Amino acid sequence: MNWRAAAAQVRAVTAEAGTTHDFWSEMTGLMAESILLSFQGESGRARIAISAALEGASEIRDYFESARYPNVALAHLACGGLPAAWEACERALPTIDHLYNAVNINWVVHAAVAAGELPTPRRVAEISVSGQGVVGWPSG
Repeated sequence: MNWRAAAAQVRAVTAEAGTTHDFWSEMTGLMAESILLSFQGESGRARIAISAALEGASEIRDYFESARYPNVALAHLACGGLPAAWEACERALPTIDHLYNAVNINWVVHAAVAAGELPTPRRVAEISVSGQGVVGWPSG
């Protein structure tokens, strides 16, 4: 995968969302950009992108803000910032069982393992694979 091209495409889509006042897509684009930059080892730029998403997140709703903290953890993991990654992970945990966190739950697991907090990734993984206890998960 060409990470740089992917990041450039995400930036273009995010900018377009901003000019069309599609705030939700703009914030989601910043989150995606932070992931791609983290994968490239560009943790400083990843933290800038996710910080911008956090600044705008409160305008959408509280749940959007908490859904960003797993990506904050990933950006800190990308530069070896384990204490900051674990702090972000802890901020995500109160709502980790909400459906909107399902896509980012893996970054919480990685941050917890890196921090040596082994009960946390097991609990989070069980929530993720079972679907039980996930708020908003379809039943039946």
